[in-house]
Amino acid sequence: MLLTEASFRSLKSLLSRLDGCPGSSRLGEAMAAGWGFGSYEILRTHLDAVETGRELPEDRDPHPDLMLDALGRFGCKGWKARDIAATFAAESYGSLLWDDYARFPEIHGARVMRPDILSDAGQEAARTLFDLMRSELGVMRIMVTLPEDWREGREFLDIGGNILLCDERHGPHRLEHEDVDLLGDLKRRHGVDVLTFWEGLILRIRDQVPDPWPDETAFFSGLVLDGDGLRALCRAPHQGRNLDIWFAAFHDGPVDRSDLVIHIEPNNQELLP
Repeated sequence: MLLTEASFRSLKSLLSRLDGCPGSSRLGEAMAAGWGFGSYEILRTHLDAVETGRELPEDRDPHPDLMLDALGRFGCKGWKARDIAATFAAESYGSLLWDDYARFPEIHGARVMRPDILSDAGQEAARTLFDLMRSELGVMRIMVTLPEDWREGREFLDIGGNILLCDERHGPHRLEHEDVDLLGDLKRRHGVDVLTFWEGLILRIRDQVPDPWPDETAFFSGLVLDGDGLRALCRAPHQGRNLDIWFAAFHDGPVDRSDLVIHIEPNNQELLP
């Protein structure tokens, strides 16, 4: 991310929405520390110089450890602080964060929070969809894998064959005829179109998930909706760990931070805990 006044304000606005985030002035200090500036005043001097053409905008490597130190001084600690620092690092560093994940042990297990991708109505729709799937069908988790060419700009995606359901009876399984009938009944009675929801979401997040790395396992492997929220599974290939991107969190309490992995075989796809 090129650090400019506009990008600074945009990222600050995103971080300010996260649970546990300190007030505006303290957040500015924490962000300055996260980019390696000695103080917020030094950051402001740099931004003013960039805006007036006296300095060139530049990419600044994130230092989530320094950001966490600053957040800690302001009383923001634990997983909430780590989620803020991980989001800051992801927006600053882009896809490189997943490739260099080993450099940042202080944010291992944290979440990249992107509540700006979906509107409040979109997040509520995701919650409603999960609640209906759980109450009506007994589904505890929905996962969507993606075809290899999903980024190629197709206007519509046919993902019916890429949905996996996890319920109390079967465990993870692909949609079967019985499931399709149940989804059709859900649409008729509640107006919830499961396939349209997922296809629309995928089009929205196309440019928000890490790019694949040449000759490596793809960073982004699928989407998950469960009782904790809606997220993209993003694997750091050199670490064998996840740094997932969350588009909706359904509660402020503890979440299951264990990794979910989609293990893809040539003719099969499985969800592995």
